[in-house]
Parts: sequence; C-alpha cells; structure tokens
Amino acid sequence: MHLGDFKTFSTVMFPIIYSLRPRKDAKRVTRFLLMQKSIDELLELIERIEFELAHPSMEVRHCLPLACDPSEEEVREFLRLVSLHLRSHLKPTETGVLCAGL
Repeated sequence: MHLGDFKTFSTVMFPIIYSLRPRKDAKRVTRFLLMQKSIDELLELIERIEFELAHPSMEVRHCLPLACDPSEEEVREFLRLVSLHLRSHLKPTETGVLCAGL
C-alpha cells in the first residue's frame, strides 16, 4: 500500500464514517467530491480507486474507523459506485477538455 492510497480512500470514506449503509451514500459523497475537488484530483481519485478494486492490496475498510463496521465487500462496492458516479459526471467536450456537471 502506498501512503497516497491511504489518503485517497480516507478522503472518499470520511463522509461515511457514521453511515449504516455506505452504498446508499455513494451519490451524496460523489456530489461532495465534485464540489470540493478539481478535475485533475477527481481523475486521480478515480484512477486510484479503480486500480485498488482491480488489484486489491489492502483492506480498505480499515483506512478509517467506520462506526458501523461494514464488510470489506460493502466498502469496495461503495468505492466502485463513487468511481462510477464520478466518471458519469466527467465528460469530454468537443475540445477534449473535461468538464464536471451535476
């Protein structure tokens, strides 16, 4: 695990620290990230999430002390949904520049 990965997952998971059902919060967290991060930061976030999901290197549920203690599968599904929602809001324009839309 790389320290940047820990920071990445902590950033995404902080809004669900007290959530009983992280998957249901994926859209809310996505909106939060779209308002707080630059397009470059979002693209890096998506890349790190997707890489970890494709090549598991750690138990991501332990990046933060989540109150409801969700399963690893629940947290990975939450991350997958956040990544999916972020991708759906980052669309290439005719000029090749990405723009974030809500």
